[in-house]
Amino acid sequence: MINLSYLEVPLYKNKRSIMTKLKDAMFYTAEPLYKPTQIEFNKLHEIVNSDYRQYSAFEFIGGKKISEAWNNENQDLIILDIDDNLSIEDAKYIFKNYKTFICTTKSHQKDKHGKVCDRFRVILQSNDIPRGDVYFDFIKELEALYPFIDRQVNTKTGAFLGHHGCQWWYGDGKLFECTPLLEISRARKVARENLKKINIKQYEDNGEVKDIKAGLTRERVADIVSSCGYDVNRQFKFKYREERTPSASIRQDGYIKDFGGDLATDAIGFVQEAKNMGFKEALNYVRNFV
Repeated sequence: MINLSYLEVPLYKNKRSIMTKLKDAMFYTAEPLYKPTQIEFNKLHEIVNSDYRQYSAFEFIGGKKISEAWNNENQDLIILDIDDNLSIEDAKYIFKNYKTFICTTKSHQKDKHGKVCDRFRVILQSNDIPRGDVYFDFIKELEALYPFIDRQVNTKTGAFLGHHGCQWWYGDGKLFECTPLLEISRARKVARENLKKINIKQYEDNGEVKDIKAGLTRERVADIVSSCGYDVNRQFKFKYREERTPSASIRQDGYIKDFGGDLATDAIGFVQEAKNMGFKEALNYVRNFV
C-alpha cells in the first residue's frame, strides 16, 4: 500500500449533489478538503482518472493545502510533472529500471503556448524519501539530474489535477533510491558553506562586508530584491517561487526568509542565489545599493 492525499469536489444544487470539473472550481483547493488515503500502487489510475480530483504525494494537517500544514512523514511517492522537452517513450526508457506509473494530463498533445507535445506525469515509488525540509534539498538534485521536470510544482503545496480519459502505463522495477542524491546535496551544501566562510573571512578581515551590511536597510534590501526581478509589495513580501500569494519576506533587519521553501539568507546570499553569482561578484553588486 502507498500513501497519498486527494481532494474531490462535490457541488450541491437543489439539495442534490452534482460534480463539477475541478479546473472550473479551483477555489475549492483552498478549502480544508484534502484527506489522506492508502491505495495499492497498481491502482493509481483510479485516483488520477478523474476531472473532479486533485492529488498530492504529501499530507496536509487539517486537510488544508497550505505550507504550514505540509507533512511528508508518510510520503512514499515522488510525482514529477513533465510539460515539455520529453516524450513519453523517452520517459519509459529513462525510468525503465524503477517501479513507475506514467499518466497523461489534460493538456497532453494539445496546443499550449504554441506547442503541441507529450505532457504527462511520472510517479515513482520509494522507501527512503527524506523527511522534513531536507526533502527539497533532494528535489533540487533531482531537478538537476532530470532537467525536463517542471520545477514550479515542487513546493510544499505541490498538487496535481486528475484527468478523466487519461492514458496510463505501469512499469515494474526497483524502488527509486533517494539517498545517493541526498548525499550529493549534503556534500554540495558543506562545500558551499566552507567556501562562503572563506570568502566572508577574507573580506571581514578588512571590514568590507561588515560596512556594507551596516548600510543595508530594509528598503535597500527591497531595492536589491526588486533589481533581481522580484516584485516586492508594501509589506516587504514577494513571490520567490511560482505561487498564488507571496511567502517570502524581508525582515526589519534586512534578512530574507521564504516561509514556503528553504531560502533564508542576507542580501548578499540572495543575490548569489538569484543571479547565480559568486560571493565577490554578489558583494560588488550589493555595494552599489549602499
